[in-house]
Amino acid sequence: MTFDIESNRKTMQEWFDLVSVALLKQNRRSSDADICRYRVEILGVVLKCAVGHAIPDELYTPELEGWGVQALRGSACSAARAAYQVLSLLHPTDVPADNIARGISFWVAMQTVHDRVPVPDWAQELQRVARDFKLNSDVITAYK
Repeated sequence: MTFDIESNRKTMQEWFDLVSVALLKQNRRSSDADICRYRVEILGVVLKCAVGHAIPDELYTPELEGWGVQALRGSACSAARAAYQVLSLLHPTDVPADNIARGISFWVAMQTVHDRVPVPDWAQELQRVARDFKLNSDVITAYK
């Protein structure tokens, strides 16, 4: 059985809510030797980055590691088929298909929170992402 991408796509708000709560619950960066990873298992616990929380098991492959969300767009990615499927899934349903840049910029912003912001500051930075993309941040306030 193949993964149905279309029925699993979400709006930008839905992605924001899902990933924000997952990151805040995790409360820990997904990294291995200070290199951020979509997924990494540490002492039996699977950690995920912002984009990693949005990639279902059916589409994840370790070959995606090392490729930022922007680089997944390029044909240079060794996991080109998986990358195409992931990007198709991640593109928000409320963003026109011809505006790939907006969808990518949202994911870059979410990934930046995970990769570069100190964990105690994640909630504040996620609220900034919500403001920048005109999203509701109630999920963060409710989580606090």
